[in-house]
Amino acid sequence: MKPGTPRHEPDGEYDVLLTIARADFGSFIIQHYIRSLTWVVASHVAIVILLGSVWIRVGSDLGYSFVSALAGIGWSALGFVCIIPVHEAVHGAVYWVLGAKDIRYGISIRNMYAFAIAHMHVVSARELVWVGIAPFLVLTSLLTGCVAVLPEASFIFVGTIVLHTLGCAGDWTMLNYLWLNRKKELYMYDDADEGVMTYLAIRERER
Repeated sequence: MKPGTPRHEPDGEYDVLLTIARADFGSFIIQHYIRSLTWVVASHVAIVILLGSVWIRVGSDLGYSFVSALAGIGWSALGFVCIIPVHEAVHGAVYWVLGAKDIRYGISIRNMYAFAIAHMHVVSARELVWVGIAPFLVLTSLLTGCVAVLPEASFIFVGTIVLHTLGCAGDWTMLNYLWLNRKKELYMYDDADEGVMTYLAIRERER
């Protein structure tokens, strides 16, 4: 059963698996992405490599010179920055669909990432999968549509997809953490006031 009130997790029914400050999210990525290779991480890396090869092929097909490619990369980087708010808005939209009432957004300058937080709203592992993967699916689909509509700018749009996919590393880290703890009934909530996210698991009863 999903915890009703997050602050009541020490009542013996739940174990706190992980508590991490948002300001230290980089260490979460190092521990549960870079140092915890699974098929989830491998899939993300493979997608990035595949998209990167498509990006190179598109540039070649369009006859881009070195200078033109550099300019295209610059425009792709700008496009990536511009869609960051959309990325976080998608996270927020999924939280809203899941019933969150207090959704907040922010930026961590130290870790160079933006985030959407559903303050004190508990989500299950299955719900968290949708929270994590939705921006990748939505924005990749939208940008692919842009390639179809404006093929002459496909190098820029594909480049934006590549950079955005790279930028989703934090989301894929969360997905990987869920996979690593797949045998547990896992829940997570954010405390925006304290800047901390907490992962809980239902304590197994002794037989």
